Amino acid sequence: MRKETIKNNITTNILKNLDEGQDIDDIKKELFVKIHKFVRIISSDPEINVYELLTHDPDTIGAVRTRCQVIYINECNRYINDLSWIIQNKNKFPKLSNYSLFKLILLKERLSIEKKLF
Repeated sequence: MRKETIKNNITTNILKNLDEGQDIDDIKKELFVKIHKFVRIISSDPEINVYELLTHDPDTIGAVRTRCQVIYINECNRYINDLSWIIQNKNKFPKLSNYSLFKLILLKERLSIEKKLF
């Protein structure tokens, strides 16, 4: 599975939950549960140090399954930070919903990626 596919799956799930009016803290809890699940799966191999593995570039990880799990963990952590930012800065954008704020974060990310390409 490609990094973009994993990222899109997580993003779609978060947007669906926000659109349905789910609380941001509940969404963060779901992401934490998924992170812990993948950490537990990776940790089942006694030869792998999960926390050391998370510091590496996922593209350098040989096993495809482990690489996908590390990407998933990293993306969930990033989105947890984004959702925390929304909670902390919601009062600066009183007319925007949580869904709209999350979409703005995604737009900012997309624009910064395109800026790097040029």
